[in-house]
Amino acid sequence: MRMNEHALALLLASTAIVLGCSSVNDGAGGNSGSAGTGGVGGTGGNSLALCVETTASCESGNIDPVIEDPACLIGKPPVQPNACDGTESLQNPVRCTPTGTTRRYQVTLLQIAEECNLGYNLDGCNGNSCSLGDLAPGEGADGVDNGLAGLAPFIESLDGNLGGVSQAFYDAICDGRLDFRFVVDENREQRCASVTTFVDDLDRGTVLVNRSDAGCLSGSLGSVLLTLGGGITRELGNVVLRMTVTDDGLSEGIVGATMDQATVAAIVDEFLGVPAGSLVARLLDIDEGLNGDPEKPCTALSVTLRLGGVVSP
Repeated sequence: MRMNEHALALLLASTAIVLGCSSVNDGAGGNSGSAGTGGVGGTGGNSLALCVETTASCESGNIDPVIEDPACLIGKPPVQPNACDGTESLQNPVRCTPTGTTRRYQVTLLQIAEECNLGYNLDGCNGNSCSLGDLAPGEGADGVDNGLAGLAPFIESLDGNLGGVSQAFYDAICDGRLDFRFVVDENREQRCASVTTFVDDLDRGTVLVNRSDAGCLSGSLGSVLLTLGGGITRELGNVVLRMTVTDDGLSEGIVGATMDQATVAAIVDEFLGVPAGSLVARLLDIDEGLNGDPEKPCTALSVTLRLGGVVSP
């Protein structure tokens, strides 16, 4: 297979992550960390055994904007102040008393975060927590892990563009193939909320998250199970997020996660019918268990997505 075909395989793999989403499991993240330049700080994982400092840093590339379809009837997320400042805890609360009053948010925006310094320090390491693949990008500022956006220059060099992934998300939302919702019960007195995720009208689990006085929800979704063609189940791991929620809608959502090698390779195999494991291994930048051992090869790719939505009946 020529190298440009490998790049196309990566694009298809990334696109399929949310389109094949099947369930969300409860989980707790780590403690909040320092914010990266242009990004949001925090760690979603375990304390590291080892972390090797490095001067290598990621480089952002051009990611084409989404081309909107005038016939698409989905609502745009509201333009409202960002309630999240990047310091909100990603450690889920232990308790949150339900109020019985809920709001439902329909996700209408899902895009790749275009800046490789935007995201979360998932592994708690400002450097290398595993042995990177030879094509893997460096970390973002202050340890931000957004390896997917950091691959934009590499994809561009092969005449590809990661904007195709965001376009695929948009198209799927417009034609109803991607039906993704949150039902939120906020307890403002206890500064927390319960968030239930629905995919295709199916309840995929409830987690307790933090709610700031300004209205920022923050915490961990744990792992998101992915059902691929042929009934193969994989997962998007270490999912953490911060997002602004109001009576008008959901905006400024930033989601961070890891995508393990098996997930990427299985999706590429399913859609292209060819083994792509050797290329995938060369792109990986993080350990899927967030355990630090710089002498062991990285086993996952870090990802950051933008999220937004509207209030639905």
